[in-house]
Amino acid sequence: GSVKTIEVLQGDEVLLPCNITPLVVKDEAIEYEVVMVLIFHGINGAPIYSIDGRGHNHEPVIRNSSLSNGRGAYFRMNLANPGLVLPHVLRYRDNGDYRCRVDFRDAPSRETTVHLRIIILPNKLIILENNKLEVSELVGPYALNSSIAFTCIVTSGQPASKVTWWHGRKMIDNFSELTNNGITKNTLFPPPLSRRDLYKDFTCKASNTNLSAPIESRITIDIS
Repeated sequence: GSVKTIEVLQGDEVLLPCNITPLVVKDEAIEYEVVMVLIFHGINGAPIYSIDGRGHNHEPVIRNSSLSNGRGAYFRMNLANPGLVLPHVLRYRDNGDYRCRVDFRDAPSRETTVHLRIIILPNKLIILENNKLEVSELVGPYALNSSIAFTCIVTSGQPASKVTWWHGRKMIDNFSELTNNGITKNTLFPPPLSRRDLYKDFTCKASNTNLSAPIESRITIDIS
């Protein structure tokens, strides 16, 4: 079947679901005992987290030494919403598939796989005038009929951001390009400036997820 994707912002808590009820229930009266939970990341052969319920007076033995983001990680045995809770997802390389295998005493094992996508938000926009001078807020003054290009650049964030230009509530340019060195940029080419453009504003926005509002920077045109 299809693998569910979970998006989470870097530093936030996330629950990686793991179904702990048997796929086939032979007898409704039996409470099927979970004897082992193993969680794997990517193609690694060794589990990153395990609970061993065999013996030890049924006290689970928890191992999570290889879980890079596992400080404080715990398994929630709640029947309504079970799974591994990672309190602080920190590293981009913790992206990927997580496979949870549950072994039961009197029923076949069951596996759940989810894909974790960690979002690192962009944190800074730079606007360049004619690809040279960094500008912000009030820009110019420019002569009438000038042709000016404004390039909005984002160097941070994973995955790459979508960079757009807006005038008021209207999006006027959504063509952003990703360069070889991981920079995303969008260049706005307004028509030659006229008197109508005095104090006209343009806003650049960058976003790589619906989990957070875009970052933005606004410039206002001054004409001499």
